[in-house]
Amino acid sequence: MALKSANETKYWICLVRDTEIAQTNKEKVNELLREADEISRILASIIINLNKDKA
Repeated sequence: MALKSANETKYWICLVRDTEIAQTNKEKVNELLREADEISRILASIIINLNKDKA
């Protein structure tokens, strides 16, 4: 559930980045996108490791 939410957040940040709304704050939007991507990668790693432990 958390990974799905993190990926959805990345999707919405990308949409904002690609609109005129974000043109003045493009650097901040890119920073948010990097942070959201990092969170997604951390959550994915946790899920993978938990699944390995179950096997």
